[in-house]
Amino acid sequence: MLTRESLRGLVKDYYATANLSLDNIPRREIAFLTWDNRMLRHQGHTDEESILNFAVRQTPKAIYASLSQYLDPTHRVPKGTDRKGIDCQECGEPYKSDNSTAPCPQCGTENEKADINSKDRRAMTLAFDIDYGDIPGSKEKSPKENLGAAARSTSNLITLLTTDLGFDESDLLITFSGKKGFHVRANTDGHPLFDSKTQVDESIRKALLNYVSGYDFNPTDFIFVRAHSQSANTWHLKGYESGWGQRFNESIQYILSAANNKETFEQVLNLYAPWYTDKARYGIKKALPSPKVMEGFRQACLKHRTAILKGGNLRAMKDSEAKRLFTFSLTRARLRYAAFVDKVVTADKARVLRIPGSIHGASGMVCCEVPDPEHLNDMGWVLSLQGELLGTEEVEVSITKVANTYYGIFEPGEHKVPKHIAIAMLCAQA
Repeated sequence: MLTRESLRGLVKDYYATANLSLDNIPRREIAFLTWDNRMLRHQGHTDEESILNFAVRQTPKAIYASLSQYLDPTHRVPKGTDRKGIDCQECGEPYKSDNSTAPCPQCGTENEKADINSKDRRAMTLAFDIDYGDIPGSKEKSPKENLGAAARSTSNLITLLTTDLGFDESDLLITFSGKKGFHVRANTDGHPLFDSKTQVDESIRKALLNYVSGYDFNPTDFIFVRAHSQSANTWHLKGYESGWGQRFNESIQYILSAANNKETFEQVLNLYAPWYTDKARYGIKKALPSPKVMEGFRQACLKHRTAILKGGNLRAMKDSEAKRLFTFSLTRARLRYAAFVDKVVTADKARVLRIPGSIHGASGMVCCEVPDPEHLNDMGWVLSLQGELLGTEEVEVSITKVANTYYGIFEPGEHKVPKHIAIAMLCAQA
């Protein structure tokens, strides 16, 4: 009978035969998360076998590798360095503490500030982290629905990287994080945006992050303002044929076309209502104006639709209605085409990410490579692959509290299930 006490033995058995996927291991900082949520950073290893041997001995809850590559990955922050600002390496929550081992208030992981001397940094992998917690509306959805939303967001990211930013699909490594989303690592060798200096340039990484996520877009970025000497400025759509401009114009056309039917228009506005972006209310949709205002907006869309789409003045409708059209169109463009990427990971030079092939100790699932972008359309393969990696033989398992897993919800008591499901159930007991 497997119990919570059996978990470390199961993890040990897995790592005894596991395969990890990681390049340039001698130059990367390796980190391990213990089962009591202490992050062991600044570990140096020469190859995959060395990491796996450590994992077999210590049976960690999670294994990470730095995005940066260093001359000395084991270098530590000198004593006395300001440690007030810390980004949790497990959940990404930023917090402040004078105590270098103070736990993250969100998940309890004991982190330490890990700003390794920039002079020792020689390269940095371009990576994006998509976590379904960053996608608006995630609190109202089930884990499976949220994972599907994260998969769609990841698919959007692949499209943006390949069609807009010049990456080849073969340059991208897509991995399931093991729980809430996906990581995408991009090979920047030979890419015109990157060389030995710009590879670690934080401003370039932030610019890429803002582009694929649409974080900093403003509706006025996509319209042409024409000045007139004897009258007010006029606003016009630009004739974009690609990129975010084309996506914005397509959304403008969609909103205007929806005005044909009152019921459809209301459904569209409810679906693409803008959301709050502050931390306390993130993802909650803002309330729509009164039905009377919405009907006036619909009538304005009907009246001026043809002229607007032909490049006419958007201010022929009231400014408030034009701005409302901009807002709903940009929201739709982001929800349909953007990638909701973690704002910290891509630019954080001290960031570590889970190593593909390692176990996520909170979910009991293996962080694994997505074979190709088409697999993001149906996540059933993830659950099947877990069985191949962790075992499908029937085992008896006993749990003391409810286990909410991707395989289902299991009540406390004894169960007979495939081994990979048993591991997920036991991890849910932590």
